[in-house]
Amino acid sequence: KKQKTQKHRKKKMTEETIDVLGNGKLLKKVLVKGKGGEKPKEGQKVRVHYTGRLTDGSKFDSSVDRGDPFEFTIGQGVIEGWSRAVPTMEMGEKSQFTIESSLGYGDHGSPPKIPGGASLVFDIELLAMEVPLKEAIEKGTPLKEEGNKAFKAKELEKAKESYDAVINLFSMTEVDEEEEAKALVIAANNNAATITFKNKQYEETIKYATGALKVEPKNHKASYLLASSLLNTKQLEKALERVNEGLVFHGDNAMLNGLKKRIDTAIVAAEKAYQLKKKRMYAKMANANLTVQNDNEEEKKD
Repeated sequence: KKQKTQKHRKKKMTEETIDVLGNGKLLKKVLVKGKGGEKPKEGQKVRVHYTGRLTDGSKFDSSVDRGDPFEFTIGQGVIEGWSRAVPTMEMGEKSQFTIESSLGYGDHGSPPKIPGGASLVFDIELLAMEVPLKEAIEKGTPLKEEGNKAFKAKELEKAKESYDAVINLFSMTEVDEEEEAKALVIAANNNAATITFKNKQYEETIKYATGALKVEPKNHKASYLLASSLLNTKQLEKALERVNEGLVFHGDNAMLNGLKKRIDTAIVAAEKAYQLKKKRMYAKMANANLTVQNDNEEEKKD
């Protein structure tokens, strides 16, 4: 009966708080539910976003604030509380963990921000985990097909979710020279880039097109989408550089050549606008100086 009670306590302390270990040393509260599927295991590499606070609410560290997700291998290089907490999470899940000091930095703490004996509160979001290449291909292929089906039905958000899932599968897995894996990653990134470009989400398009070009630098579709988005965000020199790189491999591509003409025109127009603005500024300064000079002459007469 005692074991049964402890097991029940481990599953749920309250309606919202889970006692992960059954001893109160690691408490979990789910903030955003995950997408289901397998959970990470010891020895597996994961990518997370996190914010760490003391129990009084004072923040001591945050990958979110830095805009730089943290990667680690479960069971290595992190406090024990993390290696016990993250394996309870699903992909896409965001949870808050309260970790007793014995599973954190212990009696010594981590000066100057974490005092000895401090319990820690971490908001952790599981962004990605390492997946074996063969498994990533097996899971990614039907996801891409689902995305293509939704795209043809003009269900663009649904399609993008599928493409994002494919990209996420391979985000911590080297595709190397595996052609099937490379094709999946390129297609998912290019298709997601196409959707965001249609929605005028140009910064997102830049991200996806860059993802495709990392796998295949010669890809003309990714080059076009990237250069077009750089043009639309007024990053003209970068746009010109990107389209010229694309033309090195696809010199007779009509879309890339047409885009280069538009970029060249935009650069000329921007230079003219800059020169006109500079001319007006100098004229304004000259008028201001003339006014001051006239005022000084009037004062001398007085």
